[in-house]
Amino acid sequence: MRLVLPWNGYYTMFVAICYYIYNHQMFSYIDYLTGKKLPKWKSSIITFIINYEVFMLISQLRFYLIINWTIFAIFLVLEIAVIYRVPWTMSLFCGIQGAMIGLAFNFITRSGTALLVNQSLAAFDSRIISSIASLKPYPIAAGFVLAGFGFWVLQHKFNDWAEKEENPDKPVNLIFSLCLVLSLFIYLDLNLLIYFTPSNEPIIKLWGMKSGICVLIGYYIGISHIHTLTKLQHFERQSYTVRKELISHKIMVDKLEKLAFYDILTGCQSREAALNAMKHDYEEGNPFYVCFADLNNLKPVNDNLGHDAGDRYLAAVAHALQEAAGTGDIVSRYGGDEFLLITPQDGIERVRAGLDNAKWSLKELSNSSEYPFELWISYGIAFSGECGNLEELIKLADDRMYENKRRDKQERNAGRTDHIPPAPA
Repeated sequence: MRLVLPWNGYYTMFVAICYYIYNHQMFSYIDYLTGKKLPKWKSSIITFIINYEVFMLISQLRFYLIINWTIFAIFLVLEIAVIYRVPWTMSLFCGIQGAMIGLAFNFITRSGTALLVNQSLAAFDSRIISSIASLKPYPIAAGFVLAGFGFWVLQHKFNDWAEKEENPDKPVNLIFSLCLVLSLFIYLDLNLLIYFTPSNEPIIKLWGMKSGICVLIGYYIGISHIHTLTKLQHFERQSYTVRKELISHKIMVDKLEKLAFYDILTGCQSREAALNAMKHDYEEGNPFYVCFADLNNLKPVNDNLGHDAGDRYLAAVAHALQEAAGTGDIVSRYGGDEFLLITPQDGIERVRAGLDNAKWSLKELSNSSEYPFELWISYGIAFSGECGNLEELIKLADDRMYENKRRDKQERNAGRTDHIPPAPA
């Protein structure tokens, strides 16, 4: 059978230009939906040539309109699956959506033209050769132009759809979106049955226009709702990510703070933390005592037994000082084997008693399996009111510590190792 073009060359070219607008905007929108930008020659030129040839072929075969648009929708689905390489659910959604919007606007323009020229809808069926054959291309072309404009609007309204999806190939709301466009397309496709009626009643044409308009409104409302849900889910994922980052940041800040303000080996506060606390008390006029404590014979322990034994020595002294300290006191590792214990003015008697206990507890630990050496400390105490600034105060406490250290060593050298010296002044 020889196929005959339904229109002459002018009409064919005119409809082709209008169809190109529709095809170009449709595939531009599909680029946004899939998150895949195809080259323009592929999405605009190649698809236009193929799709327009299919459109013309279907028109020549003179099928019923309901068959024409069903074939066109199926072809679009297959074409999108091939050129975009996306899952079938996405191909179905994009293909049926493209056919549905094109059909909706064609429904409006054909029904509107039939109403204007006072002709039945059957006169605009592709199977019928009527006296208004020369008018048929115009509503078809207008429908394609309007459909292209519709896709342009959708692009600018929902162009961030793929960006908001965690996985553009499998959007969270894709199944719902597919059900929406499929149900609307089936509804429109079934409404094409009114083209079988030869009646010229205006109500039938108005019904056709109403069907196209209602489908477009319903589609826009549904897609807007889905897009809003997608954005909310995107913000929820972002919020979850931000929460995780904040928690990680807090953990990191806590770790850095611990490194900055605490000594890892002993668990005591750092030198900087103790100095800042004493500077603050000086500035605020809060009287306090500082105890400068120093380990005795740490170097021989490190040299003879190794630094692991020396670390145990430091940790044991730090624990003893922390036991001597009260709730509001500060125990700081000031240097290698030097510690500071800072207490308010009213806490000095408690600290003195605690230091006596610390000396006894260290003596009890000495020469054991864990500490095969003697643990003992010397310390000096100074009052903030004795000095005008922090440097002088620490030097005074340090001098008293060395004075007491010499006395302690003299007593031990004299053989009185069972005697614990009285608390220094």
